[in-house]
Amino acid sequence: MAFIEFDSKTNSIKVIRGIVTPTTEFIEIDSKGNNYSIFKNQETKDFTGVKLNSYMSPLELKGYKAETVFKLMLEQNNVPFLYVGQGPLGIEKSNILKDKMNSKRPDFLVNLPDIGTLFFDVKCRQKKGFPNNQKTYFQLFDSEINTLINLHEQLLVPVWIAFVDESKFKNGIMEESQFFIVPISTIKKYYDRLKLNLDQKEIKMLTSIRIPDEFLFEINSTFNFKVGISNVDEELIKEFAKKYKGLIRKIEDQIKNCIRTKNVLKSNLTQTLINETGSFAFKNEVDKILQSLIEEKVVVYEPKKPLSLLGE
Repeated sequence: MAFIEFDSKTNSIKVIRGIVTPTTEFIEIDSKGNNYSIFKNQETKDFTGVKLNSYMSPLELKGYKAETVFKLMLEQNNVPFLYVGQGPLGIEKSNILKDKMNSKRPDFLVNLPDIGTLFFDVKCRQKKGFPNNQKTYFQLFDSEINTLINLHEQLLVPVWIAFVDESKFKNGIMEESQFFIVPISTIKKYYDRLKLNLDQKEIKMLTSIRIPDEFLFEINSTFNFKVGISNVDEELIKEFAKKYKGLIRKIEDQIKNCIRTKNVLKSNLTQTLINETGSFAFKNEVDKILQSLIEEKVVVYEPKKPLSLLGE
């Protein structure tokens, strides 16, 4: 039968139609620079499929390879699982999850002795911290938190996130199977309590949620961890709320300074600023704070014109 085959080594995906047997042979015809090939049946010379090169972006490819390492770790620990993934032919979601609840599908469904069935979503992430602080953290976008919470609440299956540090990849290969896992229920407690310590404007700008190390369980070759955290320390919440307030003020100041000293358009300010604040700021954070300053009339925006500050 027809099949799809992805090769992570060449970052290419092969799509073959019709009946294909192990003995079927193909002729591959390169498109000469157009980044794809076509396949013809060796015997009939009929068109039978295509191969797309450079299929995944570099970040997507790292994520896929992280999922592959996670899968191998489950295999080595004899953990029964289903690999769902995010590909075009993955397990289908019902309309209630897809349309009404805006819920994504996770990467793995696993069954652990004495614990039960869990979902795992593997995320390869760049770690970032806060201004004037060398410590860095894994993060989730607020939209990701909401979709994973929806998944948990609709299917009543615990959802865990397995983070891997993007910097652990060398030459496209993950150096070791080191993951840091946390249940979405703990992140929801943290997220909800964090917002209680911020004002409405700051909550609106809270788009990337940094995860304190205290919430994470490290797993390597042995798939062994505690079930979860029942208490989220209030002092830890206050500490991170203070850090977020400082982060927002720092990005606002950087935006204003960039507008004062550089001739920047709205379309290129974020990238200009990320080059200067890359150690602690994500693109979506800069975008959100810039848009808020425009809505508040602090920053004057006109299409195709450089940004300016009101009254300056």
